Amino acid sequence: PPKDGERIPLIIWLNGGPGCSSMDGLFLENGPLRLVPNSKGEGWTMEINPYSWHNAPAWVLYIDQPVGTGLSFTRKKNYCKNDEEVNADFHYFLTMFLLTYGEYFLMDGEGEKGGA
Repeated sequence: PPKDGERIPLIIWLNGGPGCSSMDGLFLENGPLRLVPNSKGEGWTMEINPYSWHNAPAWVLYIDQPVGTGLSFTRKKNYCKNDEEVNADFHYFLTMFLLTYGEYFLMDGEGEKGGA
């Protein structure tokens, strides 16, 4: 948690693809916990990630995009069909997010990062 008056950055994390869930980044790379194969090679175990960005300190928002990737969905079933629609959709999200919560934030990811 932040100390009194301390500004903690928000990191928006996007996995590349497009269409690769950011849950990969959350559970296999830089989240507070990570999944590791168990010692017998069957199944997975969760362990604390000592290299987590949450130790920075920073808040991290993992976004699955385009809509329909990973845990994201739409009730209207109007999924993006091309890069132009994906970029417009994410631009709209980012604009609304910054209008609501816009302060100190960074964007990072891997691969295409949704064209961000």
